[in-house]
Amino acid sequence: MHMNGYGWDMVGFGLLHMALFWGLIGAAIVILVRAARGDREGVAVPSKLTRLEERYARGEIDRGEFERGKLDIER
Repeated sequence: MHMNGYGWDMVGFGLLHMALFWGLIGAAIVILVRAARGDREGVAVPSKLTRLEERYARGEIDRGEFERGKLDIER
């Protein structure tokens, strides 16, 4: 039987659908792994020294506490 070229279009669509399917599976795996690891893109975590400097700037701690905390962090 000869299909006169018909059917080859379906092969192309099949390959496209298969690539899309596996691409979505891969993307889902990446998203799940990142969520499980707790990745937070774009969320900056301040360093201990930065937090100490902010507390000192707000007046929550005095100069002595700031210096002791800074020495402790540097160790």
